Amino acid sequence: MSVVDLSKFDAKTAVGIMRGAPETLGLKQSDVKSMYLIVEPVKDPTTPAALSLSLYVSSDYGGGYLVFAGDGTIKHVSYPS
Repeated sequence: MSVVDLSKFDAKTAVGIMRGAPETLGLKQSDVKSMYLIVEPVKDPTTPAALSLSLYVSSDYGGGYLVFAGDGTIKHVSYPS
């Protein structure tokens, strides 16, 4: 288990990403059954203090996820399949 500094991410930006995630993933907000956020250190040893946030969204019609940096920069989008 790794320890992370939660002050290294912009909480307001993360909440905005969470609110917009269903639309970003092509899901209707009303269809969302669950959503969870994982905060972990970046695996790149050259940026030891950086964080990676993974937001998973699921519905009856599939699920997808977003990976973003502490500043809100989207790094990866995996659309429902």
